[in-house]
Amino acid sequence: MIARFWRAFAGEGYEQAVIEPEARALLSRHDERSERFEVAIAS
Repeated sequence: MIARFWRAFAGEGYEQAVIEPEARALLSRHDERSERFEVAIAS
């Protein structure tokens, strides 16, 4: 369900990392692809 939300929100390139130019200037490196994880917590 969450993955469907991200795809609907970000479109087909939902794994493409989006890094603002100002942030790029401060980073020494970054990944071009993003990863999202779904975590289930049992109570």
